[in-house]
Amino acid sequence: MNIIKRIFLILNLLVLNQFYAQIKIELNIDYLNKKAKVVLLNESNTNLVIPLDTLTLSPYFDDICLEIKNYIHGSPYLGLNIKLKNEDTISDFLGGAGKVDDLSLVNIISKEKKKYERKIRLWQRKNNIESFEEAKINYYVFNNLVYLKPGDKIERTFYFDLHNITNGKYMYYYYRIEDDKRYNVSLSFNIEDCIYKYLTTSQKEKFSEYKLFTGKIESNKIELKQ
Repeated sequence: MNIIKRIFLILNLLVLNQFYAQIKIELNIDYLNKKAKVVLLNESNTNLVIPLDTLTLSPYFDDICLEIKNYIHGSPYLGLNIKLKNEDTISDFLGGAGKVDDLSLVNIISKEKKKYERKIRLWQRKNNIESFEEAKINYYVFNNLVYLKPGDKIERTFYFDLHNITNGKYMYYYYRIEDDKRYNVSLSFNIEDCIYKYLTTSQKEKFSEYKLFTGKIESNKIELKQ
């Protein structure tokens, strides 16, 4: 690696580390009412755009590029990840699906799916996206962009239940918690360049005055009350 490339690498790392230090997440948990209050604050001097799903929390993913590539409608891959740790071990989440026996419910799910697919087809044509699968990801990413100017913050209150992390109706994710172990809870958030490759050039031009956030940030830790 020549000297110029090394200088650029060091400068890029310094800029990214600055973003890590200046994007702050604060977490408060109301265990009794199953609520988590979250504050995300831009402490930098830069306009930032962040892909962030603010509808629900998410289980902890360690590879956002893989998850977003295999996007399934309704999965909050861009949500704030609940990280559950026992000492230095990060807990793995488990998943399941409820049985759908009611014919009327099956019909409702089928109608919702068709409605969603029609919407994506229209979105695909409007934005000149070649594949339907990429149009799904593009729609999800573009419509979950959060714009934060210096000093801006967003506050959200989420449903909080480690037995149904995303508060799902048909699919659910959960952590297996052992009574004889102590855990702490935090929120983790990781965005890599791979997320932005699904956006079109014209879409990126709409927020040219903002820096595309990449990096990993984590909230304060809270002891889990079982």
